[in-house]
Parts: sequence; structure tokens; C-alpha cells
Amino acid sequence: MELINRNRIVKKSIVTLFISAFLMFVFEFLKQRFIPHITIWYSHTITIVFVSVLRSIMSYSIFVALAYKRMYKEELSIRKKSEYDLLQLTIHQEEIIAKKTGVLIALNEELKNAKDKAQEVSALKSFFLQNISHEIRTPLNAIVGFSQLIEHDCNDSEKVLNYSSIIVKRSIDLLALVDEILIASRLEVGMMPITIVQFQILPFLEELRVVFDNLQVKYNKQDIELIIHCSVISNTIITTDKSKLYFIFSNLIHNAFKFTYSGKIEIGFNMLFDDEYVFYVSDTGIGIDDDRQQFIFEKFTQIEENGFNEFGGFGLGLSIVKGFVTLLHGNIFVTSTKGLGSVFTFIIPNTYSE
Repeated sequence: MELINRNRIVKKSIVTLFISAFLMFVFEFLKQRFIPHITIWYSHTITIVFVSVLRSIMSYSIFVALAYKRMYKEELSIRKKSEYDLLQLTIHQEEIIAKKTGVLIALNEELKNAKDKAQEVSALKSFFLQNISHEIRTPLNAIVGFSQLIEHDCNDSEKVLNYSSIIVKRSIDLLALVDEILIASRLEVGMMPITIVQFQILPFLEELRVVFDNLQVKYNKQDIELIIHCSVISNTIITTDKSKLYFIFSNLIHNAFKFTYSGKIEIGFNMLFDDEYVFYVSDTGIGIDDDRQQFIFEKFTQIEENGFNEFGGFGLGLSIVKGFVTLLHGNIFVTSTKGLGSVFTFIIPNTYSE
């Protein structure tokens, strides 16, 4: 409002200036036209006085106009600067609001993902406990049942021996289940230790013959042959966790034995690149259905024939194998044809690095 008033004062000063100039013109015109008989001295005095007054008015008007014009420009500049600062402040506030809004959206998304993950973990926990309770009860029922039978048939040494062997077998199964549960739990929480050593590959593969021989006795499958294939020089060295690699091979050989009735089991090694090695375990067993191959490494996945699990196992072995391969910075996959056999292949670096 003050800026508008000053603008009006400037305009009035300019108008006053023009009116004064007009009056001087009118005075000169009247002086020459209507009062020529007035004495020169008197006429000259009146002219000087009138002109002086008009010049004073004009000078004041010009001064006022210029002063207020300068003030108007200064205030206009200040006002524009204030508007610019206000605009910048508004833009900055909008940026802050947008940033905080983005942060809130991201936090909300994280909370949603955390909630979904918590629900998924809860569901997996329930599923895990349900399966574990079933797997634990099975050997425990056998142990308890045959222990009670021993009490009733304690005088029959042959039955007692048979019952005792079953109890021992189911106790070993229960112990293996507990070990697998502990390993799976450590992998789940990232608490599995790693011990890196350097060793030759071919002698390591030869050590696996002990696993094969023990499984031949366990499953009474003497018609199955073990073949060890190594396409590189015999003194090839790898630097990794030997115990984890041994577990991977042992579990894969064990699975191959369970699902193979005759033919061969082959374990082998190839060099993919200078820094990666390829290991595999193949068999001539029953194979895996195409629709089950994508789930074969998930927990509690078991191969069933005729609607029931006739091959035993707890469904944790292959999930642990995948966990160990991942722990060694590798990948594992399976190819299989129903009725012809399966090939489990995993690739790990030749030198483990953190």
C-alpha cells in the first residue's frame, strides 16, 4: 500500500510540474497581450516574482518526483528481492517436504517388507516345527517301541539282537537329524564357521571311496560302480573349506545311492576357467520329475514313489548342500531325466576369498 501511495505522489508531482509550465506560458501570453501599458519596471518586477514562484514550484515538484521515483525503484527492487527469496524459500521447503515424503514412503515400504518377511518367517517356522516334530517322532517311536519289545522278549536272544540293531539304527538316524537341524540353523543365521585350507583335488576325490564303500554295505547294493573322473592334472590344487566340500560330495553320493538300484555313480572335476572349478555327481537312478527339480534344494523336499517316502531321509540334506555351496561363493544346479538318472553340478572358485 505504501508503495502505491508513493507512486501516486510521483505522478502528482509530475502533473504539478506540467501545470506550472502551463501557467508560465499563460502569464507570458497575458503580459504581452493585455498589460502593455504597465510600466516596464512594474511589469518586469511582476514577471520576476511570478516566474520565481513558478520555478520554485517546478523545482520542488522535480525534486519530489525524482526523490520518490528513486525511493519507488529501491522499494520495488527490495520487494522483488523479497518475492524472489520467498519463492526460493518455498521451493526449498517443497524440496524438503518431497524428500521427507520420499523417506516416509521408503520407511513405509521397509516396514511393509519387514512385516511380510516376519509373516513369512512365522509361516516357515510353523512349517519347520511341524516337519521336525514328525521327523523326530518317527525314530523316537521306533526306539521306544523296540525297547519295550526287548522287555517282553528278553529271553529270546535273536529277537533282542534284532531289536537292538533297529534301535541303534534309528538312534543314528535321530542323531543325524539333530546334526542336520543344527547345521541348517547355523546356515540360516549366518553363524557357520569356515576353515580355509589348500589341498590337492584328486587325492581328495579318492578319499570319497570310503563313503562309497560304507554306503554299499549299508544299502547292500554291490552292483553299483563308482567312477572318479578328473580331466586335469593330478596335482591340481584348490583353496577352500575341505570339510564343507567333503560334506557336499558325501551327501550327493548318499542321495545317488538311495535312488540308484544298478549301474554307476560318477564323481568328477573339470576346470571351467582359470579361477573356477566344476564338480559333479551323476547317477543312473530313477531320476527326478521336471516339476520337482526347481524345488529339490528347498527344506523338507523329499522324493516320493507311489505316494509315500520309501527312500527315507529328512529333506534337509540338499538344502544344506546348497547352503554350503553358496557359503563357498558357488552355485549348484541339477539336470535329470525321469528313469535315466540325475546330475548334480556345482561350481566354486579355486581360491576362496572373503
